[in-house]
Amino acid sequence: MERRQAIDPNYTGPERRQGERRRYRARSRNIVAPTIAAVLAFAMVDATIWNSYYWRAAVNRLNDDAATTRAWGANIWHLG
Repeated sequence: MERRQAIDPNYTGPERRQGERRRYRARSRNIVAPTIAAVLAFAMVDATIWNSYYWRAAVNRLNDDAATTRAWGANIWHLG
């Protein structure tokens, strides 16, 4: 028997490589798909149950920042 020869002839060639790929995929964890699913689930729950609380909070924060910047600019403009 050669050094790299398979013991079981049924698992030589492409079949052996497919088995290795299957075992590798089983060992390696995919994090992208569960993350996307979690983000979509959160967005759906936020939009339906909480009436987009976090979205409205983010928009209000931006509006407050914009109002503060406009007030600061008006004060600076009138000082000169």
